Amino acid sequence: MKRIMISTWCILGFFVFSCNNGTEKKETPAGKETTTSVKTASGPEGTYTTTENNMPMQFILKADGKGNENYHGDMRPFTWKMKDGKIFFVYDGETTEFELPIDFEKGEIHYGSLVYKKE
Repeated sequence: MKRIMISTWCILGFFVFSCNNGTEKKETPAGKETTTSVKTASGPEGTYTTTENNMPMQFILKADGKGNENYHGDMRPFTWKMKDGKIFFVYDGETTEFELPIDFEKGEIHYGSLVYKKE
């Protein structure tokens, strides 16, 4: 029974100390604590590129929710938004919504068989 109690407290202690809320505390010169947010990955905004048949391909995501797809030199504007941690976009003048699978940690878009890398 004693081992179970000790093990339980050790596991509980591990979770308490290993899980943080995504913030860091910094000491300011005046001795006051400030809290800043810690980002583990950048946002989705940016330019993602690849090539297909020696032709450049791009997805450009702007912070204002607008974007462009460069498909073999043909620029196709769209609007995009995040829902449930995923990116969805609709080409201008159309109604069909497409998912844009982004790996935020690697900075990659996997669209069809192509892998676009963030510049």
